[in-house]
Amino acid sequence: MSSDDDMININKASVLKYLNKLKDKELASHYTFNEELSFNFSSGASISEFLKCNKPIKMSFKNNCLYYSIDGEDINEEVFDIDVENSFVESDKWLYDKIVRVEMIFPNVASSKISNEMSSLYICLVAASVFGNSFEDELNEVISTYDFKNWVQTDVDALNFSALSSEWIQLGSKSMKMVCAAAKYALVREKSKKQLPSLLDLPEEMALKLSNLNRKISDVRYLYDEVKLSPVERSNLSKLDVKILIGERDSEIQKLIESDKQIHQLWRLTNLNSNVIDPGSLRNYILVSRKESIQIFGEIYGRDVNRENINDKMLLKKLQNKLKKEAIRATLNKIFVEEVRVFKNDPTSYVAPNFV
Repeated sequence: MSSDDDMININKASVLKYLNKLKDKELASHYTFNEELSFNFSSGASISEFLKCNKPIKMSFKNNCLYYSIDGEDINEEVFDIDVENSFVESDKWLYDKIVRVEMIFPNVASSKISNEMSSLYICLVAASVFGNSFEDELNEVISTYDFKNWVQTDVDALNFSALSSEWIQLGSKSMKMVCAAAKYALVREKSKKQLPSLLDLPEEMALKLSNLNRKISDVRYLYDEVKLSPVERSNLSKLDVKILIGERDSEIQKLIESDKQIHQLWRLTNLNSNVIDPGSLRNYILVSRKESIQIFGEIYGRDVNRENINDKMLLKKLQNKLKKEAIRATLNKIFVEEVRVFKNDPTSYVAPNFV
C-alpha cells in the first residue's frame, strides 16, 4: 500500500522543475507519472446504493454453523465447510471471485497507488456485503459523514475506514477475519496484474516463467504478511517468533528467485530499487529537494513555511520526501532503459545491476 508521502500532491510542472535542477539533466525525460487512482463513487449515498445491489455472496449463522449463498445460483444455503482454522489461504482463493470485485470500486488499481484508507474502504465494503445487517448499517453511518475528495472523516466522533476495518477484524470472529483476509488477497491480486514493462519484449515462454515467479512470490508474501504476520496474529507472537517467521518468508522467496538463473536476473531487473543508485546522486536529490520543497510549499499553501509550527515542518518534510522519491523513480526508469539494451544484446549472459 502507499505511504502518506505518496498521497502528497505535487503538480507535474513542479516535479519537472525540480528534476531539471538535479545534476543528471536527463532525468526529466525519463520521468513518468503514476495514474491517479480512479474511484467509481462521488458520495456516501452512491456507495450505499451500490452495496444494496451488489452482494455476490452472503453469509449467515444458523444452528451454530456458518452458511453461505451465492447470488444468481439456484442452490439454497450451504454450510461453509472450509477449515479456516488451518487454512486462510484456501478460503481466500475460494472467495476471491465471489466477493465484490476491486475494479468495481477502483477501476485502475493495478497501475495506481492506493492508500491504506482506500484499501480499508474496500475491505469494509466487502465485509458489509457478505454479512449485511449491523455491519452494513455501521458502514453506512461511517460513509454518511466521510469526505471522499480528501479521504478523511469529517465527524470527529466517527470512525474512518482504517479504524472500522481494524475493529471488525479484532472482533475475534474467524469468519470475519476470513472475509477481510480475502478482500486483502483480492487487492494484492489486482496489484499484481500490472503488466511487465513492454521494453523487455520477452519471448512468450520467458515472460510466462517470470510471471509465474512473481505470482508465487506474491502468494508467499501474502501468506506471511497478511495471514501468519497479520496484526491480530502478531499480538500473540513474541518478538523472536516474528523474527523467525520473517526469516522463513525471506528464505522461501529467495529460493523461488534463485531457482532459475536467467529468470533470477530478469526478476532483479524488473525489481530495481534505490540500492542500485550511486550515493552521490541520492545525496544530490536530498539537498535539492530541501531547497525546492520550500518554494513548492508556498505555491501549494500560499504562504511561507512557519518553522515554529510542527504541522508546517511535517508538511515540508513530506514534500521533500515526495520529491526525492520522484527523482529515484526517474533514475530507476533511466537505468531500466539502459539495462534493457544490455539484456537484448546478450540475453543468455545478462547480469542485472548490483547494489552500490
